[in-house]
Amino acid sequence: MSAPKTLIHSALLFDGETTVENGWLLFDETVLASGTGEDWQQHTAIRIIDAKGALISPGLIDSHTHGANGFAVEDGAEAMRQILDFEEQHGSRSVILSLVSNSIDELCHSLVQANAVAKFDNRLLGIHLEGPFLSHSHKGAHNPEILQVPTVDAVARLLSSGNGLVRSITLAPELTSEHIVKMLLEAGVKICVGHTDADYQVASQAFADGATVLTHAFNGMRSIHHREPGPVLAAIDSPNVWLELIADGVHVAPTVARLLPSDKLILVTDAMAAAGKGDGNYSLGALEVDVVAGVARVKTGSIAGSTLTIDAAVRNYAEWSGSLDSALRAATSNVAKAYGLVGFGSLALGAKADVLIWDSQLSPKFL
Repeated sequence: MSAPKTLIHSALLFDGETTVENGWLLFDETVLASGTGEDWQQHTAIRIIDAKGALISPGLIDSHTHGANGFAVEDGAEAMRQILDFEEQHGSRSVILSLVSNSIDELCHSLVQANAVAKFDNRLLGIHLEGPFLSHSHKGAHNPEILQVPTVDAVARLLSSGNGLVRSITLAPELTSEHIVKMLLEAGVKICVGHTDADYQVASQAFADGATVLTHAFNGMRSIHHREPGPVLAAIDSPNVWLELIADGVHVAPTVARLLPSDKLILVTDAMAAAGKGDGNYSLGALEVDVVAGVARVKTGSIAGSTLTIDAAVRNYAEWSGSLDSALRAATSNVAKAYGLVGFGSLALGAKADVLIWDSQLSPKFL
């Protein structure tokens, strides 16, 4: 069933790049026209909505989430659908689900399950493999018994089971060969640097060799030091590289978050099963997780993902940065550019018409 032609006018319209007042938008499945002022009256539509000055934006994109509402991606196809439902309730119909480090057999099984979901649910844009090719010294909440050096056979199995659905992979570049990098890039997989002991030079070389994302900046890596700048500054200094930020105020302090250039920023949740459920005992892969006051930690004390939602990430970063446009870009068009998602994260002519309207408390819902 096709979407009814809808016209919304008198809006604060964010198109993926900038915001205009008194904007209007005409759309069905895709954006048909847009403008400002009273020109909307020249068009006809089945639904005509007076936004009364409310903010309109593209749907958000969460490119790194492990779970929500009591479900983990590893729990299987139905759990994945439940997580996608939860994401939609918070403004995202475009999601890259993340698998935590696991055995190659288990990861391949999860990828088969994900393909079964993606066949009928276009909200699932792909899978992000966060491991198992990670550094033991910056493992965070990943099971150390699972972590390994990548081999051609292991990567080939993951790509085969993914059947084109592996959108990205986080790995430690110091463990990775040139051949492995070539395999991933030729398969269209975005390489993310994370959970790594790489210094500035090693991280810079990884970005020069084709990595394009820094996974959850400042977490799972060396910090910034005045004589040893580390991966964060390597990402900032490298062209065409994007930096993930978990904007929950726990993973990164707001003052530190403001150091990241907003034009290279991607807001992610890195959420786990406790998102939307509250404090209690959960699991992340094979590890037990305790959530207290909304903060998830494994027994060693390492932070184990977040309980953040993607709309809350936008609200938080807008407050920290003083720029709602920057926050919205970091959850829409920046993500689309980083992952080559044509037609997503934008309200330009011909773009996918996932349209959000935000209330006065900056809570979104789809039109």
